[in-house]
Amino acid sequence: MIWIAILAVCVPAISLGGFYHYWSVNRTTNEIKEESKGSLQHVKDRMERLLEQLEKDSLQLALDPTIVNVMTAPNYRSLLEEQKLINQTLSRTRFSSDLFEDVFFYREGDEFALSAEIGFSELQYFAPAANMHKMLESNKNVYWKYFQGSQGNSQSGSYFFMRRLPSSTGNLYNGIIMLVIKEKLVSTYLEDYFSLSGEKNIYVFNEKQEVVFRSMNTAKPYPAELDPEIRKVIDNEIGTGDFFADDKNGHNMLYTFSKTAYGRTYISMIPKENITRQVYGLQLLSVSTLLLLICFGISLVTFFIQRAYNPISQLMSYGSKLSGGRMHSGHTDEVGFIRDCLDHLKLQSETVSSYMSKMQPSLRERFLQQLLEGNYNNKHLLREDCDAYNITINHHYAVLVVQVENVTVENRFQPDDGPIISFAITNVMEELQSQNSELQGYIVRSSNGNGIAILSFGDDHTEQWMEQQARSYAEAVYESLRKYLTFKVSIGIGRIYSHIADIVVSCNEAKAALQYRLYKDTEPVLYIEDLEALKKQTRLYYPRTIDQEIIKNLIEGELEQAATALRQFSNVVRESESRSFIFQSYHMLLSSIISAMEVQQISISEIMEHDLLGELQRCQTAKDIDYLFSQKVFPLVLKLLSTYQTDVGKQIIKQICQHIHEHIESDISLVRCAELVKMSPSYISRLFKKELGINFQEYVMENKVKRTQQMLARTDMSLGEIAVAIGYSERNLIRIFQRFTGTTPGQYRIKLK
Repeated sequence: MIWIAILAVCVPAISLGGFYHYWSVNRTTNEIKEESKGSLQHVKDRMERLLEQLEKDSLQLALDPTIVNVMTAPNYRSLLEEQKLINQTLSRTRFSSDLFEDVFFYREGDEFALSAEIGFSELQYFAPAANMHKMLESNKNVYWKYFQGSQGNSQSGSYFFMRRLPSSTGNLYNGIIMLVIKEKLVSTYLEDYFSLSGEKNIYVFNEKQEVVFRSMNTAKPYPAELDPEIRKVIDNEIGTGDFFADDKNGHNMLYTFSKTAYGRTYISMIPKENITRQVYGLQLLSVSTLLLLICFGISLVTFFIQRAYNPISQLMSYGSKLSGGRMHSGHTDEVGFIRDCLDHLKLQSETVSSYMSKMQPSLRERFLQQLLEGNYNNKHLLREDCDAYNITINHHYAVLVVQVENVTVENRFQPDDGPIISFAITNVMEELQSQNSELQGYIVRSSNGNGIAILSFGDDHTEQWMEQQARSYAEAVYESLRKYLTFKVSIGIGRIYSHIADIVVSCNEAKAALQYRLYKDTEPVLYIEDLEALKKQTRLYYPRTIDQEIIKNLIEGELEQAATALRQFSNVVRESESRSFIFQSYHMLLSSIISAMEVQQISISEIMEHDLLGELQRCQTAKDIDYLFSQKVFPLVLKLLSTYQTDVGKQIIKQICQHIHEHIESDISLVRCAELVKMSPSYISRLFKKELGINFQEYVMENKVKRTQQMLARTDMSLGEIAVAIGYSERNLIRIFQRFTGTTPGQYRIKLK
């Protein structure tokens, strides 16, 4: 008996210890994963800002008049004055940033190139000549190439960024601007403050699975043959994530990745064995705790077993306590008590059965939801579930889909209030169905705010009668929702089918009928049979003239005229009665507006961050599209144009700087400062760099270092107290202080004394 008791203690203790060990290791691993994600996101943000600035600098250089003018000259080898001006322009760009090692200009067909570093250079002695010719033969506008240094070590290379000069009608030649960028300085942007950063490799791949950048602790550029896991990451559509997998050398690695809208993929790789070392202390703690628990449990069990042992009386006492007074037994003997326990269990079982019978409609609704989603491919399972929920398999069924229009636009509901809207709609639909004795079927809720009705008809009616009943019911639903809930809805009706498995087809047809609202938004009830029968063949053409008129009005600030032209544009494209053509036309219009704004020197990223293309894709009706353009796109364009045409940038930077100085001892973020001036964080970041010459984070750290110097000189606070006061950890404060002053805080205080 003692050994059984000891086993009864050891088994749970070992299980509990194993579970705790698994939980703690898993939690630590997840923390490392999250830290790796945040670190990679920080690296990606810094690199993308750098690449965006390089794109801007190269474009400004390509549009410089001294370069544009020679693109029309038949032979400028003898034009020494023009070459001198170009060299001066290249030199200004070269010394505008510490990143640039050299800047080149080359015109196709010439036997020489101009360099900011060495001036005139014959092409036969110019190493990147082959790559420039390769780019000119392709249709690429920009091209990255890595060149290893002559010393052969990984820290002596350079990145070559080539940009094709914009073509125009007067240009006789193609040309290239090439920026030579120091690898060592670029790699500092790939450094982070991750706890395992010294054991982590970071790569940046393009959409062709080529390495564009790499961290300096990487021994060499990634080989041409990628790991299958990295190839999967680049090929799939997932934006961010992490996973463990073996690399091609058989080492288990933690892969963390993050993608950008420009096709670049950032991947970090950490050996799992390095993560395992982090949890070694937890393993020792788990084993020690487990041994203590086992020893204590064995001692305690041995003590109680040596005392009197009466299992039946203890069981009766425990049962009375467990029932909490809900079970009353009139027996004092063991057999009678056990009989009362069984009677009590039977009563509880009947209560549960009654509750399950009340839940039957909800279970049937879930079955119908899965059926509408097409999740029943097993005919035998479908028949069993239909019999269980009393649903006839061979009957006539038609599906109605009710969709509310402009709910979020009218500010009555939030975008995630779909279940609430669906609940209100289905209540009205159920009430109307119960009032019609000839109409049978089921009402199903949808999480996206729609209401779905599955109408059921017997074999003793004609198909025309069934269609008329479905239309009448749809019109009644429309009027009731408009009258009692002030909902404006559209209702799509699918065809009638004679098998329960085909209701998914009827449901998809009803949803397809709702898509016709792009040009039939005046009809609340849309029957798929009528709509497909009325399709007509028309000649399709894109209204380019109206497109240009809209852009012209926007640039001139004439919002009302732009709205009038938009209505003309809508009338023209809706005459096609083709949903795909209408959507493509609006996509082309939005693309034309974005391109025109880029010509006006407005960064395309400032428009793209509003996800206008995504919002256009989510539009369901012509009114949704008109609202998007008239209330969001047009005002946004006018705001951006106004911002770039005024001197408001300096006032914004002055206001943010004042906020930073007044709150330097608190946690200061770019997002919070952007909210302060009601601008986007990316715009504030670019404005900071433009006006002050440093980025936002550098400015904040510089001011925090100045405040630290004041506190070191004027107070006796410890370094840890100062770090807490300004919102840094002590470790980060020492690192940042040394970076800006060249000395540690302790050494600085000693010098003052």
